[in-house]
Amino acid sequence: FNNIILPYSFSENLSIKEKNVLFYSINSNEADLIAKNINPQDDKTVFELLGTGVIGRVKLSKSSQLSVELVLAVSSTLVAMGVPLAVVLNVINQL
Repeated sequence: FNNIILPYSFSENLSIKEKNVLFYSINSNEADLIAKNINPQDDKTVFELLGTGVIGRVKLSKSSQLSVELVLAVSSTLVAMGVPLAVVLNVINQL
């Protein structure tokens, strides 16, 4: 596992963009994985996860007690390890 997973906010601190760095963000469209249209509801938080040519809708149950940023970081790590984003989305929606 040779990849580095970082929030996109760290990208400005790096002097060069290395190929093995995968960035995630809830704010920047320049990141590799992005959470967009975050909509907290009574029993769940709904958002879109964009990256690697896939756009998926996530319904994150409030009972899971997971934050959007944590899900984004874990998703980025799994994608960097070679797990297809579609598989990651399927698992997240079962939480």
